[in-house]
Amino acid sequence: MVPYVVLILASGFTEDVRALEEVAAVHGAGPRRRLAALTLPAVAPALAAAAVPGFLVSWSRYGLSLAVDGGIPMLPVLLVPFVGTDPQVAAVLGVVFLAPALAAVALAVRLAGRSDAGAARSAPRAGTRRGESLRDPRT
Repeated sequence: MVPYVVLILASGFTEDVRALEEVAAVHGAGPRRRLAALTLPAVAPALAAAAVPGFLVSWSRYGLSLAVDGGIPMLPVLLVPFVGTDPQVAAVLGVVFLAPALAAVALAVRLAGRSDAGAARSAPRAGTRRGESLRDPRT
């Protein structure tokens, strides 16, 4: 699980993000300001994309949940005794177990759509450079 999350996160930390941080530092932004205003918004899509497989893989690990047991029973460990006794209870518990995973996927799809819309909105129009307008220069 960890290699997948690291690979996805590595795609978010590009040279562009580092360059923006350097520019902000030159202009006097402190480390907290750079983190809040530049780094987190720039890597937010990568964080969201890495969180989904990380959550889904860890959510389905029964063996790991059993091994890590710190006194608080985890949901996969609680579901096992019910699965073999009553099929209706097992079906309901299966849906309960599946609901957070589906919610995570739905949230990721929604966030991906929002970041695509933001990228389209901030992109310059065809035929112009960033900062130029489409106005007639003679007026």
